Amino acid sequence: MNALQIGMPLIVAGGFFLASMMLVFGTYQVFALKSRKQRTVEKIRGTQPVVGTGSAENGNGRSRFAELAVAFSKRMGKNKEFQQSAYDSPARLQFLQAGLRGRNAPALFWTIQSLLFLILPAGVAILWMLKLLPLKPMYVALAVGGAGFLGYSMPRFWLDHRIRTRRQRIKKALPDVLDLLVVCVEAGTGLYAGLNTVAVELKTAHPEMSDELRFMDLEIRAGKLREQALQDLATRIGLEEMTSLTSLLTQSDRFGTDLAKSLRTYSHVFRKQRFQTVEKLAAVLPVKMMLPLILFIMPSLFVVIIGPAAIRIVQVLFPAMQGG
Repeated sequence: MNALQIGMPLIVAGGFFLASMMLVFGTYQVFALKSRKQRTVEKIRGTQPVVGTGSAENGNGRSRFAELAVAFSKRMGKNKEFQQSAYDSPARLQFLQAGLRGRNAPALFWTIQSLLFLILPAGVAILWMLKLLPLKPMYVALAVGGAGFLGYSMPRFWLDHRIRTRRQRIKKALPDVLDLLVVCVEAGTGLYAGLNTVAVELKTAHPEMSDELRFMDLEIRAGKLREQALQDLATRIGLEEMTSLTSLLTQSDRFGTDLAKSLRTYSHVFRKQRFQTVEKLAAVLPVKMMLPLILFIMPSLFVVIIGPAAIRIVQVLFPAMQGG
């Protein structure tokens, strides 16, 4: 009876694991069959496949997972939102701002987010059933809910962190972009040829900025209007400084003003703004240092300075008072 009681959690956990694996495998087979049918129909009709032309022939596991993710998102009604224009869909625009331009990136992200939302709570439940997580049922419910929230939030935190760090790197690259662009324009190079030269020169020092400028050049070569390409560049980056710069370049190109003089003026204003931002951070620093100074540094100083005197007073004054 004791052996049966000990083995019951293992049996339940094993059954749950087998059922989960069968569900995952069955879902995989269903979506794989639908994907194969869709590719066959598109080959017969002569249309372009949804995911890519050579994914099935190459047997690439990553492309295979992308196909299943697209099929899963379409099944759940998300594919229509992900297939919209990147500048019309806020969901796709976030991936452009993160530097992820793949057509299937939103579907892959949403699929991974859904899998983590299901797998992490299931893992917590399995650990509890195996008695590897000795918690009361109420705390287990909280742990399962927390694991689900964590699994759903981790991809979002990663995406937000990637967008934030990429914007910071591009913001650091703007002074070099302005300096090189001024040199190119004063040397007689056109605006867009100068931007292409800047993209080539900054490929090693600032790869994110170089990548955005080269992508804009490809859009212009593909037939997009130059003003629209500049606006899309500012939208992809999402920085106020970049929006101001693209507006300046657009107006200079439209009205034929002196571009070199305008860029020098903007460079001076931009550097002054950065200097004011640094001064503001330096002015706030003493206030931020006050709390750790009071909580951690001052008590240590009091112990070091007053401690020996207090010990001497206890050793000398207390015996004298007791003797008197």
